[in-house]
Amino acid sequence: MSKLTVRKRTETGSNKVKKVRDEGMTPGVIYGRNENILVSFSTNELDRHLAYHGVGSRVEFKYGAKNLSCIVKDIQKNPVTRKVVHVDLQLLVEGEKIKVRIPVHVHGRENVEDKRTVVQDTLHEIEISAFPKDLIDNVSIDITGMTVGDVVTIADIAKTLSPDIEILDDADRQVVLIVNKAAEKETEEGEETESAASETGSEGDLETL
Repeated sequence: MSKLTVRKRTETGSNKVKKVRDEGMTPGVIYGRNENILVSFSTNELDRHLAYHGVGSRVEFKYGAKNLSCIVKDIQKNPVTRKVVHVDLQLLVEGEKIKVRIPVHVHGRENVEDKRTVVQDTLHEIEISAFPKDLIDNVSIDITGMTVGDVVTIADIAKTLSPDIEILDDADRQVVLIVNKAAEKETEEGEETESAASETGSEGDLETL
């Protein structure tokens, strides 16, 4: 868990917010129960945190006389430089459950993939519900030893988590699938054929207008 330097922000509008960034701060919003607060964070501290953590991670900071705990709700980046330009946080309240999406990290891929086998990541994040004290900021899956046809579902992940954490995605939803490369290629070719047929049909519809 990281501790960030934060200050209240009154600046709004692109020009004023640009000045905030020029001062080494990154603008953000804290979403609370009764109000939303405009703030700015030390860019260096925020970048260090986001280098290892992402959406769903927990941060703490002092705001006035209060010690606040939040989770990262959304991160906006410059599409060209990929630098963080804005961040949204959700205030955590002890005793109140919160819903958050967290990333799924797959490990052991190098032990499974070869010339004939490929790992398909079909779900990159899951939604969980938990009290603040039970929150986690990611899920790790070790697929070492898995072979073609093996599948990891939401239900499989749920078995590895604390019973205090509820996964809100469908239990039978696939997260990781181990497939034969030939089968994957056939699937991709089938999708391309369907896409081409759909585009041809669209052009025909346009001609009738």
